Amino acid sequence: MYLGDVYTIAVNLAGLPALSQPVGLTTEGLPIGLQLIGKHWQESQLLTTAHLFQQHTDHHLQHSTIAKGDGIMSTATTDNSAVREHAVRKELLVDGYEVVIGIEIHCQLNTESKIFSSAPTDFGHEPNSQASIVDLGLPGVLPVLNAGVVDRALKFGIGVNAELGLFNTFDRKNYFYPDLPKGYQITQMANPIVGEGYIDVVVNEGEKNEYPKRMGITRAHLEEDAGKSVHDAVDGMTGVDLNRAGTPLIEIVSEPDMRSAHEALAYIKAIHQLVTWLGISDAVMAEGSFRCDCNVSVRKPGAELGTRTELKNLNSFRFIERAINREIERQIDILEDGGKVVQATMLYDPERDETRTMRTKEDANDYRYFPDPDLLPVRIEQHTVDAIKAAMPELPVARRARFEEALGLSEYDARILTGSRQIADYFEAVVAEVGQADAKMAGNWVMGDLLGALNKDDKDITHSPYQRQAVGWYA
Repeated sequence: MYLGDVYTIAVNLAGLPALSQPVGLTTEGLPIGLQLIGKHWQESQLLTTAHLFQQHTDHHLQHSTIAKGDGIMSTATTDNSAVREHAVRKELLVDGYEVVIGIEIHCQLNTESKIFSSAPTDFGHEPNSQASIVDLGLPGVLPVLNAGVVDRALKFGIGVNAELGLFNTFDRKNYFYPDLPKGYQITQMANPIVGEGYIDVVVNEGEKNEYPKRMGITRAHLEEDAGKSVHDAVDGMTGVDLNRAGTPLIEIVSEPDMRSAHEALAYIKAIHQLVTWLGISDAVMAEGSFRCDCNVSVRKPGAELGTRTELKNLNSFRFIERAINREIERQIDILEDGGKVVQATMLYDPERDETRTMRTKEDANDYRYFPDPDLLPVRIEQHTVDAIKAAMPELPVARRARFEEALGLSEYDARILTGSRQIADYFEAVVAEVGQADAKMAGNWVMGDLLGALNKDDKDITHSPYQRQAVGWYA
């Protein structure tokens, strides 16, 4: 079995769980695999081991050399994306079709002022009460970059193991829409602040069929948000609220690595947890500070990529999964009837549980990108990056592993207690009071009595009535 980022459990003739992992190439350019064999009922441990092997062999696969007949060595072009093309989990096929999903996440950064103006970013104020002359695009105004936006973007890049754009620039994306008063959006097309990276997720987490997967991130760039059209605002007419115009966003663009709605949801939840854990966004989906666009296509396994459609502005975990599944069904029905999928922007109607066409999809050249002449390139010094790295919090995966190893918690308990940074901090404060020997008891109290009572009152851990000093005695 030849695996890239997809894990499947094979069973050898002795009935033991086994798994194959690529480790290199032969002189003919064929893959060489290492088979790992575990004991009965140790599939999860086997997957964890394979995941560690993959982390160390990915780089080797990307840069391995092939010996030619004349003894000359040349660099192979095999990369992990090619491995992905051949690694299809059969259980993820839908009516014989492979689903390919890429995701764009628009995450609002939690600065007090906007990305290019001093206007506030608070949510819920009277329409057009928080739009400055810069946000309105009045003649003669000039944008000034908010330094806090840059710091938050760098934090995200470090959190997803990405290349950082120490030299990045801003461009104008030109299009007409009522909520875009300038007629263009300031974004980063040519030189983004965050380059290629990845995030490790667990699909179907907590279920019997859970499995780990590494999701690639193509880039993440800074841009300003547009305003908002408010339908039926005045006497049945549509109004425009520009309070949101100029709000700082980081747009996170994934590789098309997802093969099901479950995988897409796992990726989105992992990004959501990361940005809140890092403290760079509140990511409240109901307020529009964390919005997802899902690019969906289907194809027969091994075929060229199909025509994609984009599901726009999904702002609910529940609706994301349903919308993707409905769009998959729609595209397969079209292909099975002999038709062709048209590239388009789609909207999901939760009441009818269906997707429908909003507009035909534009390509990048339709936006006529060009460098913004009002903004200088951003040069970031290495000492700035080093300072941000030094101040980074322990990330969720590392903290979960520490809870298991140092405190003896089960995988399930560690997962719940690292559901948010606030819960993890609170739990560790309790452990500091009662001692590590009683960490399991402290975890049970936090997960059971405390979180149960808070959930009943629709509150989070930050609203706990118990002070940390008293919590230790109570636990």
